[in-house]
Amino acid sequence: MTLKEIRQKVAEFSGRFDLVVPETYEDRGMDFFINSAQRYIERKVTTPENNAAVYKSLLANTFAIDLGHPPRVLYNIFINDSLNRWELTRTSLAVLKTTYGKTSQITSGSPTVYCLTDVRKIGSDTKDELGIFLDNVRDATDHVGTKILILPTTDRNCIIEAFGIFSHVELSADDDSNYWTTYHPVLLINATILQMQISTTGQSVESKHKTFVTDALYDIECDMIAQNTKDFHKIRG
Repeated sequence: MTLKEIRQKVAEFSGRFDLVVPETYEDRGMDFFINSAQRYIERKVTTPENNAAVYKSLLANTFAIDLGHPPRVLYNIFINDSLNRWELTRTSLAVLKTTYGKTSQITSGSPTVYCLTDVRKIGSDTKDELGIFLDNVRDATDHVGTKILILPTTDRNCIIEAFGIFSHVELSADDDSNYWTTYHPVLLINATILQMQISTTGQSVESKHKTFVTDALYDIECDMIAQNTKDFHKIRG
């Protein structure tokens, strides 16, 4: 199903036609609850589809990249140049700031370490006015994205492979679809109605929609357990 079809079914099942444009089912507030429902589902269960890789270019003489899509969990990062591929060692921002207090202290060569940082700058001063620091902060109003600092600075163009658990991209265009709209549309529909009920009552209400969501998530989790344990031998005691 597409996002537009999900909107239509949610409106029909819930009676909330005020959140869509009549007849065309364009968004008039419904997408807020649909994407909230998707986030709600993905906080409850992690599916194999959440395992993903992000590939980004890391240009020579740079040390920071933005994954764009924040990972829920970052497993590892590999770096590729024209000849080799190797895994980077994770460290903390505190360690990097101790080693490289300012960008003038950063050496160039083959990167060996990385850290995940979500540092925002508060205030009107820019780092260029006060000194070029390693923080590589985002604007105070920028709440999206995850910076990865990779050091030492690469002396050649490379490709970064980031592996981890990522949320599915939120739906916005009428013809958008993703894992939940394709394989579990009824779950997404019921979770959306549940989100609308919660916002209306001010608390999570016990309803048939909550029961359906709970049961559906349990079934998905059982499937995952069966898949992950399929190679294990059962020993009778």
